[in-house]
Amino acid sequence: MFERFFLVFSIPTWTEKITRAIQKEVDFLLANNNEPFLLIETKMADEQPSKSLQIFQRALNVPAIQLTNEGDSYRFASNDKNKILIAPAYQWLSQLP
Repeated sequence: MFERFFLVFSIPTWTEKITRAIQKEVDFLLANNNEPFLLIETKMADEQPSKSLQIFQRALNVPAIQLTNEGDSYRFASNDKNKILIAPAYQWLSQLP
């Protein structure tokens, strides 16, 4: 989905704080000084958060967002003690500085 709007390139998997036993992935992990602060998953239309996003959010205890190509409103999904924001990509990205 993002290939249409942005330059997309591959970055090796970041595994410093994630055990190798977790064989899942998320699309983006944003970190500052090697400290994760945001997980982002992109999907065409899924209304339920991906299992990988749920697993990584529980392991890292950081905010998580699932951006979709469809939909017109924000909503939250529970993930144990955390919540995952599910939002249309065009709305969420338009709010970035």
